[in-house]
Formats: sequence, structure tokens, C-alpha cells
Amino acid sequence: MKVGFNDHKYSVNEINGKQRKSYGAWKNMIRRCFDSKLQEEYPTYKGCTISDSFLNFSYFHEWCEDQIGYKEKGFHLDKDILVQGNKIYGKDTCVFIPNGLNQFLVNRINFRGGNPVGVSFSKRNGLFHSRVNNGFGKLLHVGYFENKEDAFNAYKEKKMAIALELISHYEGSVDERVLVSLSNLSFSIED
Repeated sequence: MKVGFNDHKYSVNEINGKQRKSYGAWKNMIRRCFDSKLQEEYPTYKGCTISDSFLNFSYFHEWCEDQIGYKEKGFHLDKDILVQGNKIYGKDTCVFIPNGLNQFLVNRINFRGGNPVGVSFSKRNGLFHSRVNNGFGKLLHVGYFENKEDAFNAYKEKKMAIALELISHYEGSVDERVLVSLSNLSFSIED
């Protein structure tokens, strides 16, 4: 089944023979939306779709070239920082963000089981463990708590404090909409 198309207006490789960053991002985006094996491994991609314009490699490549962060090393295509829970890859929903910031937004559903976001249960000490990503790829210990509600509230407070730090850190180096989204993050115990 063919889903995306390349009209060959742009080569998939750069002059030096290395694959274009835009082509790698385009292939990965299509794979996330249409590869059922990948979706079994990463269920967060189930139900994701791609706008008609993004299915055209030439359009996608030109869009990428105009995006803040696209030419930066370590920046990746993100579809859900601008609209929490978004499942559509498109020009109004996607931006390029640093990998660490992307990791900051991951809810780690496979790790936490049935617990709230940011919370896992420690069998070793019988307590709920709260951890949060620092936005640069490091997982920080927040604390151990007797119940998951207290663990979640501690996670939420720390996550919001880190989001404010990240806004200051990334000001001027990411799309302004990313900073607005970080300032408007919200978390529910049901997430």
C-alpha cells in the first residue's frame, strides 16, 4: 500500500550522498502512522494520521526548510507539543524541537503501568515513586510517597517548575509556539 509520494523535485540525498534530514523525518513520520508492528511496540502512534500535504515529500521538504530548529543538530519533528494529545502530522501541528525537550513531554505509559503520569510503584519499598525528565534527557527523582495522588501532585509541581526553566533556556532557539505550549502545559491524574 503506497501512502506517501515523492515527485522527485528534491533528491532524498544531499550532495555528499548522506540522506536528507527531511527525508528521514518524512519516512519516520509515515512509518509511525502506517506500520502496525511499530504501533504495537509504541502504542502512542496508534491512530496517528498525516495531512495530505505532508504526504508529498517535496511539500514536506520545503516546509522543513522554513522551520526553526530544522537545521539544528539533535532537533526532531514533533506533532504534539503545540496541541497536547494531537494525532495529526501537519503544517499547523508540527515543529522541530530538541530531543531532550521531546523526552520531557513523553508520558512513559509503558513504564508506569496503571499509575498516573510520572508515578510508578516500587515493590522494593512498597511506596509510589515520582520521577520527572529534566528536559535534557536525565530522569530526576522527585520522591517516594505513600499514595499515588501525593506522588502525582509532587510530579506535577516539579514538571511545571522545569517547564518554566525550559522556557527561559530555549527562548530564541525554538519556535515561539513551543514556549507558549510549555507555559500552558496541564496534567491530569487520569493522563
